[in-house]
Order: sequence, then structure tokens, then C-alpha cells
Amino acid sequence: MICLAFDVGKKWGWAVIADGEVYASGSGVFKEILAFEKEIKDLIELYKPEVVGTALPNRFYNTMKTHFKYITVIELCWKKYSGSDFLPLYDSEIKKGIYGTTKVEKTAVKDRFGGETEDEADAIMMGMYLHKVVK
Repeated sequence: MICLAFDVGKKWGWAVIADGEVYASGSGVFKEILAFEKEIKDLIELYKPEVVGTALPNRFYNTMKTHFKYITVIELCWKKYSGSDFLPLYDSEIKKGIYGTTKVEKTAVKDRFGGETEDEADAIMMGMYLHKVVK
């Protein structure tokens, strides 16, 4: 199973999990929406995932409004590519599934999952969770 997971925030991270292992990951900064769309399409075409997911924002109206714009781009790119369901998950659900608790420090996620940035580490964690629950 190949999972492609995204973490959106002020910056964004992505991870490809193949057969329970990190196959590739990275992070970026948000650009103009069409440039972001191209990056997402390129990742989907390159890695050909079977499932795509992302964490949902859950507080602060302006943050949610901005994040949902990018999450919508990810979802539309995925649905255009495969037609399969898109899996948006709450960060707390992911952390509870991985750590058994929702109270996890950013540094603990980075220490456990690696990555160059916290966004990349979060995406790796999400990908591992997706791989675990979708099998």
C-alpha cells in the first residue's frame, strides 16, 4: 500500500509511505495556488499513491479558512487522478492512534519520525497512521 500524506500549515510537508516504510518526504512553503496545485499533481503522478490524506485544521477561523483552501486543492487533485476517497483526519485522531494520547509535543514527533522540518515529520506521522488504518 502506498500512502501520500500532507500536513498543511504556514508551511507544508508531505510524505510517501510504502509498505509501512518512509519512501520519500519533503516540505515546502506555500506559493500561489496554481503553483501549489502543480506540485500536488506532480507528487501524485510520481508516487501513484493508493490513498491520500491530510490533517484538518480545528481552530482559529482565519487559519482554517487558509488551510482549507490548500486542502481543497489536494483533494481535487487526488479525485481527478483516481476518483478514490480522500481521507481528512484530525491531528488529535492521528496522535491518539500513533501515541495513544492526543497530547504530543512537536519535538517528540520530529524525534520519532525525523524529517527536515516539523511539517515533514507531521506528514510522515500521518502517512504512517494512514497506512495502519487503511490496509
